[in-house]
Amino acid sequence: MHYDHDFTDSTAPVKVRTEPCRIEVGYRFGRVEESLSFYFPCSLNRFGAYVCPEHAVGLPGGSPRKGHNGRYFAKDGKIRLNRPPAHPISVPKPAWVRRYPVTQGFIDPFDHNGELRPGLRLGRPARPLSCSTYRDINQSTLIGCGAGLYCFVPRLPVRNRELIACPTDRGSGVFDRGRLVVYRNQ
Repeated sequence: MHYDHDFTDSTAPVKVRTEPCRIEVGYRFGRVEESLSFYFPCSLNRFGAYVCPEHAVGLPGGSPRKGHNGRYFAKDGKIRLNRPPAHPISVPKPAWVRRYPVTQGFIDPFDHNGELRPGLRLGRPARPLSCSTYRDINQSTLIGCGAGLYCFVPRLPVRNRELIACPTDRGSGVFDRGRLVVYRNQ
């Protein structure tokens, strides 16, 4: 698991359970003693991808989380257990990870020609029907559209009104379709 957002500036306590597979990553901000109850509950979705909520769970000044058995390290996005298993455990990657390129847990739907990859499909229209960005966006074909919605553009540089594919879930091969609105740079 590599969470692409920061839970903390450096490290955070974690609670890892195997049956069922759950990971709870502590969230620290401001005065630490006021945030000891905050955490991100992460689990596997139906596609075998780890999913963490966009916002932490907990109440300010609530009961501190207990049962930590490891630490999350923001620098490399890894979790290290206090007592790792005596023998390494090999977990097979889901088939979609082996078959398709993946960006932040999402299947990248477009090939280098901007065509939809074989085995993937476009479903219903995205809500909202469009996603907007600026012309000079050129870091990744995955763009944030607000309110937890992410969409892929077929190529860079982006083009106004081109088709976008918005994943319905991490690891899903079905994408909602929409159109890109490109603004001039300021």
